[in-house]
Amino acid sequence: VKQRLYSMRSSASFILFCLALVLGNVSRVAAQATIRADKAYEDTVRILILSNDSAKGNCGPPTDQVGIRTRDFVRKSLEGVPNVVMRESKSTRWEDVKTVWPGKMPHVIVHVNAGWSTESGEFVPQILNAAADSAIGVVSIGDDAASFAQRTFGFLNVNNQPEPMGDAMRFNTPQSRLWIDLDGSADTVGGGGIIRNTTGTLNTTRLFFNPVQPYSDIDPAGRYRCQADADKYEVDVAFADKVTFMGYQRAFDGADTVAGSRELQAIVSFQDDERRGVALSYQPQFLADEKAAHQIDYDAIMYASFAHFFRDPGLVFTDESGKALAPGADWSTVKGKLYLNYTDDYVRANLGKTIILRISNGGGTPADSETILIAVPVKAAGGKGLWRGEIPLAERSALARNNGTAEVTLPAVIDASVLAHDENGLPDGNTATARLVLKAVPVPPVIVPPVIVPPVIIPPVVVDTILAAYMRDLDGNGAGDQACFLFTRPLDALPSSVGPVYWNAVAPALANKRPPRLSFLPGTGQRGVAADFSEAEFPAGLTSVPPGAQPHAVFPSEGVFGGQKPALADSMGPVLIGATIALGSLAWAESERVPDTLRVTLSEPLRNGFPSPVPSLIRFGRMGSDGCRDRATSVPVAPVVSAAASPDGIRFVLILDPIAPNPISGDCAYLEGNGAVLDLPGNLPSALGARIEGPKAPVGIRAVSGFPAVSGTSGLDPLGGSGPLEWIPPVGFRSGVTFAETSLPAPGQPPAGTDASPRQPLPRDAALVRVATTGRYIARVFIFDNLGVFVRTFRQSFGYKGELENTARRDIQGYLSFLIWDRRDARGRRAGQGVYLWRIEFLQEDGPTSTRSLRTGLLR
Repeated sequence: VKQRLYSMRSSASFILFCLALVLGNVSRVAAQATIRADKAYEDTVRILILSNDSAKGNCGPPTDQVGIRTRDFVRKSLEGVPNVVMRESKSTRWEDVKTVWPGKMPHVIVHVNAGWSTESGEFVPQILNAAADSAIGVVSIGDDAASFAQRTFGFLNVNNQPEPMGDAMRFNTPQSRLWIDLDGSADTVGGGGIIRNTTGTLNTTRLFFNPVQPYSDIDPAGRYRCQADADKYEVDVAFADKVTFMGYQRAFDGADTVAGSRELQAIVSFQDDERRGVALSYQPQFLADEKAAHQIDYDAIMYASFAHFFRDPGLVFTDESGKALAPGADWSTVKGKLYLNYTDDYVRANLGKTIILRISNGGGTPADSETILIAVPVKAAGGKGLWRGEIPLAERSALARNNGTAEVTLPAVIDASVLAHDENGLPDGNTATARLVLKAVPVPPVIVPPVIVPPVIIPPVVVDTILAAYMRDLDGNGAGDQACFLFTRPLDALPSSVGPVYWNAVAPALANKRPPRLSFLPGTGQRGVAADFSEAEFPAGLTSVPPGAQPHAVFPSEGVFGGQKPALADSMGPVLIGATIALGSLAWAESERVPDTLRVTLSEPLRNGFPSPVPSLIRFGRMGSDGCRDRATSVPVAPVVSAAASPDGIRFVLILDPIAPNPISGDCAYLEGNGAVLDLPGNLPSALGARIEGPKAPVGIRAVSGFPAVSGTSGLDPLGGSGPLEWIPPVGFRSGVTFAETSLPAPGQPPAGTDASPRQPLPRDAALVRVATTGRYIARVFIFDNLGVFVRTFRQSFGYKGELENTARRDIQGYLSFLIWDRRDARGRRAGQGVYLWRIEFLQEDGPTSTRSLRTGLLR
């Protein structure tokens, strides 16, 4: 069946498709994959699409609802495949995935990311990781795809807008080009794989991006591309030989070819012994080669859906208690009943299985061997095939015919095997085996027992005593992920297990049911052992030991560990797990502003209460590409004037300084110890912070004024201040050079660049207008003289070059910016002395268009 998966359904349709590619009329062909899997497979494969439907475009109307557009394009690629289910990624959990097809799991999960990775929700990484651990194929489609591939593909240090291409919107001239080069036909599966159908049989080597039309009032004659940037990343060395690169992004901007070193990988596949996946780091619906884009989507999904063929079933001998017997372990018929456990991750229905037992009796010669068949039903439970059956054993002095009982002559060797099947009941080529050695037990002589005086029983001494144990939070997210144990002497070997582990009477949510990985703690000379729970962390927010809790671990009873139950100490620092801002005054009137308040929630009460002074507790920063992780750009002192704590000591209400630049919704808040002891000594606060939730101040222009009212004089501060006036120049301004912004951003374009300009003295020979705003804008300025005669017009933007990251621009009225006129008319002549009327049209992002007028004076 697998060999027929990619048969050509119609040679005529393939010829028409190739002809369409050659003629460049791909988009006119029906938008559906031409090269298809066998119909029998299409009818059975289960495909779950998780889509960030709320993702918006960042280039205005041409890319609005980019999440929905990408989702619908991918769905169209699968037209004719019956078992396709779509779910919104923000609201879907792993438990929901398991209920889409009751009793069955999907063969492949397709994450339609479509850029704006923050809109995919908090559950997607867990779902993709659990899918990889469960041999479910993973496909990530869309800009930012690589950001979700650290566990599934081994991608590291992902950059979504890498230079020299950036966000790819700079390619906006008739001479510019943007394309994906299909890189060879190699596949990680011998004999050809599904991805090879895209790179080897589409009769094309390049897939061009389709430009989209911009806003008409910005550049009506031009065209530009959006949502077309690739991801740049490194590959973990452990994954390097499992990743195949099949397409990389290139561009030609009219002068230089960029990304020629094949760094910007756009199409990659992954395969190891138990996982298959594909990452498509672009939006397929923006490719001009629409037919090829549908084929790539289809091929990637079908390729990944075969991951369930990789994992072998399991077959294990156990005793009555369920304890596994090691391969080749000795056993005797007097030790009780013998059982055989069978598991298969991919049995999705009640299928009859046959366990084959081959017993080599006595010397193990062929004449002394027999094979018996034990027919057992294998039941599907929780998405897996599970079976435990008793093996009837009967000792015989010679071989007997098969009567359903395993008749043995000791000593003997018993081998068990079972063929694995796929969900359709067909053999998939995998076999599980197990072996056990049966011992001959001598008959003991009859002995008259003497009168026995009960001896004094001295309990065994536990040699490897546990001296100390503690729980740690390595990644600082408030969830315990490593239990550490310190022994009194160096160990010869690692313990066989350390489970179960209970942190505050809570066990970890072991999604994959694997035991924790054990290792020696560095620097302890094999006296310290660490149990890694990073793949199944304890619940977040438990970073201390409350009264009455008894966190502990249970060691196995065998060997020298003696079933010890060490108590776990707290080695986790407090974590800020929530922050919400409430606006005190929406008018932002300087003289009567009501303070903003910030409510924060911590993972545990602070050891010494609220530290003094209050500002030492919280610090703020802007959210980065990696979320709320403390960095040097955060503000070290918070504008907090007072605070109140809840009775449980984990919630605080902070009153913010009404005349200081306050944080806003979307910023990050961090717990700052500042030398104070917030917890047990050594338990430092986490570097992770919380995103500040809550309303944002209404978008708008807060204030517009001449600065000063009359240029050419020393002037007074129009806001009533004293001393020389200072301004913050626009990004790109140079003293002595006329400032003119020649390239304006498109509305919705993300900021690019940095602004660290401090406040500085006003420039000479310039007239300034001071603008206080709550966000980004593009200003169109018209200047007239006092008689209404037109003098000059120009445009200037604010907020698109990193200005909102510059803390020097924050003011109680918003962000400060300055419009600059070089006091010359449209012909470059110096304007005369007098009064001038400014008419300014503001186009604000996510806000209304507004117009302001004011007069300024000019003295020569």
